[in-house]
Amino acid sequence: MEAQVEEQKMSRTRLARIARDGTDEITTRIPARLNAYCKALSALQFGTLRRMYVAMMDQFLQEKPWTKGLHWRRTKALVERKGVGAMATGWVQVNLRLPTPTIQAIRAEAAENNVSPSTFLYTAFYWWTWYKYPPRDELERRKKKAMDLGKAAQKTA
Repeated sequence: MEAQVEEQKMSRTRLARIARDGTDEITTRIPARLNAYCKALSALQFGTLRRMYVAMMDQFLQEKPWTKGLHWRRTKALVERKGVGAMATGWVQVNLRLPTPTIQAIRAEAAENNVSPSTFLYTAFYWWTWYKYPPRDELERRKKKAMDLGKAAQKTA
């Protein structure tokens, strides 16, 4: 009975969950609007945020877009202090539960590229939502811009 009580206590802790399922947590900060978009995207395309995070990080680590010209995106603080007061920046904290080997790879790549893991993760979010799964209005803007460029090229030809 005592062992059962101890096991029950441990199963409620984050440490026990991490040991049990082979995952760990890593944190970054992203703009609140980006977070809302990711939640909607994950529901529509992946079913859960965790599945999307795993797919996003696996693809980001595999493709290494920073080697092809993607610039690192620096995170901002959650709160900006001005004088005696503090003002929210519009950024939110995001905790990603990922397989432990993925987190180790993130930390290693971040260190190799002289950026923080938080910057590495925010860049992954940016890349995922801007290049892999851009919002519909952005796709329409790009299409219109391409058509406008095509019309301009025809006029000069």
